[in-house]
Amino acid sequence: MGSISILAVSERVQKRGITAVASFDLWQAVTAITLDTGQAELDLDRLDSLIPRLDADEPPRQVGAADVDAIERTSDALRRCDFAHGGGLARAVTIAQLRSVLRLRGAAVSPAIRVRLNIAAADLAMLAAWCSYDVEQHDQARRLWIVALELCRHTDHPRAADLAVTILLDMAHQSLHLRSPDEALRLAGVGLAVEGNSPTAVSDATRSYLSSVQSWSYAVLGDTTACQRALGRAEQYFAAIDPGMALPWTAYIGPAEFTAQQGHAWYLLSATQPDAAARAVPLLTTATNALGSDYARTRAVNLAGLAGSHARAGDVNTAVIVGRHALEEISRTSSRRAYQRLRMLDDCLAVYQTADVAELRHDIQTACVAS
Repeated sequence: MGSISILAVSERVQKRGITAVASFDLWQAVTAITLDTGQAELDLDRLDSLIPRLDADEPPRQVGAADVDAIERTSDALRRCDFAHGGGLARAVTIAQLRSVLRLRGAAVSPAIRVRLNIAAADLAMLAAWCSYDVEQHDQARRLWIVALELCRHTDHPRAADLAVTILLDMAHQSLHLRSPDEALRLAGVGLAVEGNSPTAVSDATRSYLSSVQSWSYAVLGDTTACQRALGRAEQYFAAIDPGMALPWTAYIGPAEFTAQQGHAWYLLSATQPDAAARAVPLLTTATNALGSDYARTRAVNLAGLAGSHARAGDVNTAVIVGRHALEEISRTSSRRAYQRLRMLDDCLAVYQTADVAELRHDIQTACVAS
């Protein structure tokens, strides 16, 4: 390489601005980057300093239907990334997108577009909250859920109540993760109140999810009767779902997801009612077999539940095989939350003293510490 340093050129570009840099400087920068064969360590801090800061930019003066369409498509792509890889990969981009979309609310828009923009922003805030929860950033997640609820409250979109209920149920999901089933039930109760006070109907998919959350909460509390009743309601609502009417935030609730939700309830219940494990095994087996790469995180966490169900059912050999698979799949995601499912599995295996169990428990504990 020639005598000029690419970092020196970059510094000049940064200080003077690209329009003030002579073409010779730019040419040397390009050739230094493309023709240098050295293997010097990548200077990430310097690269970051060259990336434009957008916070000071003025938002567009006008926002139309095509802009909201683009926001919705971006949210869909980020949601698919979260399902497939975990919130760790999608979180930063989702939060950055949310900041950009919120700034659009100051632009000139028609009343109809304003309604769409608000619900799109609320959906994006909910997704950012979920991604934060998935990486165990619980305070950030709760603040973002509040943002999402506030946006729902200030829009007349016909699906605002449906999204608000879903937000509350995601918050209840977090409460269960944090071992607060009573709080989860209270949040589900607020969701029921929102549904009851809404002038527009809440979708059957969201009602099914609400009943599933209730079933998990009752399962953790060891209330078999209430859990079974909630499971029955979830099944009734799921049977009434029209797949052609799926909303962006409920589209994932298909047969595999619903079966996983039902199986998870029986698995949670098996902590206090060991016979429930036999009900969880076939449901979680069906679900994990049906979930593909698009829902890799969902499959991974439910494999941990399936292994734990086998352990509680007394099939220790299968528990170890499936548990090993769960460990491998969870390790490939960016979901820190998923490691809590491995800790639950570790507890299920603790009663067994075989060498295979000891080895798997050691690997689980090592992975959880490293996460």
